Amino acid sequence: MTTINLQQSFTARLEGQDNSKQSVPIMLIERQLLEVDSSGWLCLPAGDTVGLNFLPATLRFDFLGQHGDSCHYRVSCATRNSHYFERHLDCSSNGYLGFYSSSAGDVFWKIDVINGSASGVSPVFNLRDHRGRGVTTLTDSSIIQGKITYLAASDSRMKPQPFKLVDYKPS
Repeated sequence: MTTINLQQSFTARLEGQDNSKQSVPIMLIERQLLEVDSSGWLCLPAGDTVGLNFLPATLRFDFLGQHGDSCHYRVSCATRNSHYFERHLDCSSNGYLGFYSSSAGDVFWKIDVINGSASGVSPVFNLRDHRGRGVTTLTDSSIIQGKITYLAASDSRMKPQPFKLVDYKPS
């Protein structure tokens, strides 16, 4: 197994947990011919959606430094052949995580290891935005798209989404 070092830049895919606590890949809603509001957003796999294209999301974590117990990164899309390639991870006005063409210089993400270590085989961690809001999941249902569980940053007391890294590659 590859030893993961969170104190450097890397690319990886994320796995989260679905409602039954099974590990699932974080997906990217890829841009459609007719743009939909949720294109570029990150979500858990969806089985009953209509007309959306999902890709496993590969992320680039550019290490900015360690502050206390948190490692800080700029995060961008590293999913090849995606419309969102090299766009930065940020939050919409409603907190939904997605890739945007430009990102303010002060936008960064924090990894807080909750199980394992920052230099280990497979640490489990929480992700927080630069405002300290934890990443959680929000499920939305619509007649047009079906049921989608999005990743979102929230100030609420909702349970944070735990993540693991898959296909970790140091850069």
